Amino acid sequence: MAEALTIQGMQPWLTGLNAVTAPETTRINQQIADLTPYYDAQTKGLEQARINAFRDIGSQARQRGGLFSGFSPDQMARYTGEKFLPAMAGLKKSQNEATSALQQALNQVGINNYSNAWGMYGDAAKFGQSERQFEQNMAWDKEKFAKELAASAASRASSGSSKTYYTEPSANGGTNFFDPNGNPIRAAQYFNATGGGAPALVSFLQTDVGGKGAYNDIQKGLTPAQLSSKYPWIF
Repeated sequence: MAEALTIQGMQPWLTGLNAVTAPETTRINQQIADLTPYYDAQTKGLEQARINAFRDIGSQARQRGGLFSGFSPDQMARYTGEKFLPAMAGLKKSQNEATSALQQALNQVGINNYSNAWGMYGDAAKFGQSERQFEQNMAWDKEKFAKELAASAASRASSGSSKTYYTEPSANGGTNFFDPNGNPIRAAQYFNATGGGAPALVSFLQTDVGGKGAYNDIQKGLTPAQLSSKYPWIF
């Protein structure tokens, strides 16, 4: 029966991913924080530009002999409506869009972490279940091999031999296994004989050149019969 996944079980994976992406989230948060002073400065620039424009309009009005006070309300209103307000609206829109884009990027980091944490947690649980199942399934071979081992031990005892099980590198970069009499044996027999059992076999397959395919199939949940058929020199 597959192991039930829980939020509590997923949490360590999420914590780990959050730690990995912390520099990215810090950078995005800083960019969001930097928007306020940047757009405040842009706003002040537009307001100063309006002040300067109003001063120029008043100066030109006086030169043309306009209103005694030097003010030209129509031109100022036109400047406000045609230049200042559209520029302010465009600035506000730009700020909102920049803030929204950064916030979405920040949210996406969190969404990705959450999704990846569940995936990694599920994969780990699946592999753990497959490995436990493999260890249970390997029991079918232990009784048979125990008899072989006892017979071999009796044979060594009667002959006075002190040889042990051993390995030799194969021509293709893998590993060959032998019993004390020098007879080739399967990897599973070797690890059962030397006391490591299924856990040691799985660990070996993970790193051995010729065993990685079998290791991957164990993760996929292949049965002992399927493994033996596909990898008769191992199982």
